[in-house]
Amino acid sequence: SDMEIIKWVSAEILCPSGVVLDTSTVHQRYQEILLENGASVDYVCQNRKFSKHLKTLLIEDVPFCEFVAAKNPAKPDNICSKKTITEAVEDHKYDIAEVRVLYEAAHRVREDIQNLDPWLFEGSYDTFVVPDSLKTLIKWVTIGPFKRMKTESRSIAIDKDVQIICELIIDACLTERQVNYTPSGKGHLRKRSETPVKVGIGLLVHNQTRSKKLVTDLNDLNFSITYDRVLEIETGFAIVAEDSMKDGVYVPLTIEDNEPIYHAIDNVDVENDDWNGKGELHGTAMMVLQKRTTAMIANSSPQLLLNRKKKLRSIRSTEEEQLLPHCAKPTPPNLNYDTYHTMEAAELPKMQDENWAL
Repeated sequence: SDMEIIKWVSAEILCPSGVVLDTSTVHQRYQEILLENGASVDYVCQNRKFSKHLKTLLIEDVPFCEFVAAKNPAKPDNICSKKTITEAVEDHKYDIAEVRVLYEAAHRVREDIQNLDPWLFEGSYDTFVVPDSLKTLIKWVTIGPFKRMKTESRSIAIDKDVQIICELIIDACLTERQVNYTPSGKGHLRKRSETPVKVGIGLLVHNQTRSKKLVTDLNDLNFSITYDRVLEIETGFAIVAEDSMKDGVYVPLTIEDNEPIYHAIDNVDVENDDWNGKGELHGTAMMVLQKRTTAMIANSSPQLLLNRKKKLRSIRSTEEEQLLPHCAKPTPPNLNYDTYHTMEAAELPKMQDENWAL
């Protein structure tokens, strides 16, 4: 029985796949061999523990056999060949080198993200900053390192995807305090900043659907800001628009006071040559032009002075009503047409020649 267990263990641990046995498996196989060789069941049952005998036997007669203690003391030891241990150590070293590179890259990117100032939407997305290290890493993961797209349109599409992924990573990045915090309930982790993509999705969905539930569901999936935050931003925009009203006319923030302006005016005429004048349009389109300066570019985006206590579903009218200039009702034109008369057939070619000459 001892020779058979030695051959069986040697064949198992020296196979190409490098099988790793445990002492309980070897002990069970040794009991089966004893029963196959005629040992009585009483003998096998009375001597249940052959572990000491087997360990001594394998160490003395199988020189390439190694016993490796399990990490958990409650589990049996492992038995394998020295070759298997050597290969495992080499693979472990190779993995450690790769993990070290990933660790250093993740540590650098995380440090750059943590050094960012908390960003909240105040009227412009241009103030949001993505660390160069994060952007470069995501771009290399997306298209490969030191690669460029062949066309400009595809480069723009890739840059857009990279920007969205970077914003999602920045939003999901937790501080050390958040990592070590043990919450009392199942509430969401409080975000210290926003991202343009979450603000844009929340405003877009609410503008097109006016659905509180849809915005809330997107916020639960971490794709949007909260519904209260959406109302807060929309109220801020409405207040800015009201403050920009001058004499009943909305003046865009891109128009600077005390700077020369230029007007381009043109007519819009749609004439259908109907006898009753219906279906025609005579309008005037006017464009206001102004040369932009550096100060004007900096002030072109609305700065929302948001009040977190003011979250209105719709903007209310101000105390001072805007008085629109009085316009008198237009007087319809008096259309007088000459009476129709018949024409001889001989006169028709002559009239066509006159029209052609004109």
